[in-house]
Amino acid sequence: MVAVSTYASWFPISNTGSNTDSACTVNWYDLWADEACTTSWTDTAKVKLDTAYSSTAGVPSGTFYPLTVNRHVGFAPIYLWIRARTRGLVTNKRKIEVEVCGWETVTDVWGGQSRFEVYNLNSGISNQQKPYLYAPLFTIDSINCPITTYTLWTKNHATGVYSSYTGSDVTLDSGTGYLTISTANTHKTEIHVKAMS
Repeated sequence: MVAVSTYASWFPISNTGSNTDSACTVNWYDLWADEACTTSWTDTAKVKLDTAYSSTAGVPSGTFYPLTVNRHVGFAPIYLWIRARTRGLVTNKRKIEVEVCGWETVTDVWGGQSRFEVYNLNSGISNQQKPYLYAPLFTIDSINCPITTYTLWTKNHATGVYSSYTGSDVTLDSGTGYLTISTANTHKTEIHVKAMS
């Protein structure tokens, strides 16, 4: 949600000359789908901007409401133009970009869910950091919706089902970005890393 005071500040009024009129204020804001302001924005399920009318039909009252964005359904970036109009029918517009995370795609550079195979862990290892970072294994197609979470999973190869890794011998160190191993037993563990935005 963008407050009225925020978008109103984008359109300062400058009255010059000997006959300045402080009453020539903005009394209307609207949204457009194109820079020329010939196509009204109609997808109010995504983005909505209301301006109230007075009791006289068709006359703006100068009562404004916040610019609201529906954040419950993700959508790719869209460009809109918010236009301000004064009582003297003078207009100005500003381009805005709106994006709601949830549409983006996280891609594993290995072509599937990233996997670390940890072989023959020696007993008594304490906080050994593997010499690779896990974050660069993933890319995302949105600069505004970054990857925020990495988690460890195991895979049942018989069923193909992934389940959350519950062991304590392998962890993801968010501070260093390394996979960290700490174990008292010699064993083999196959670990899958899942990235989420």
